[in-house]
Amino acid sequence: MAAQAARELMDINGGDDTDNTPDPEPRPTNLDILQASTTIKKFIEEINEPYARKLEALLSSLTHNLRLENTKALKDTLITDFFYS
Repeated sequence: MAAQAARELMDINGGDDTDNTPDPEPRPTNLDILQASTTIKKFIEEINEPYARKLEALLSSLTHNLRLENTKALKDTLITDFFYS
């Protein structure tokens, strides 16, 4: 068994029977992104350069899109859903 497994893993056979790729890191949450965006905005607000204004606009757009995405994920409710009978 061990010899067969070793043959399957040999480079001349492709060696693709193992998964050597590391597990991808989980995607940052929207809250993490919003906090990072706020931190970067605070840092660049005192920089008086055109690139700072462009980055500020990009971060504002990102923040807007994330908040819009969160709003779209909300479910409609009725006022009666909050009262128990």
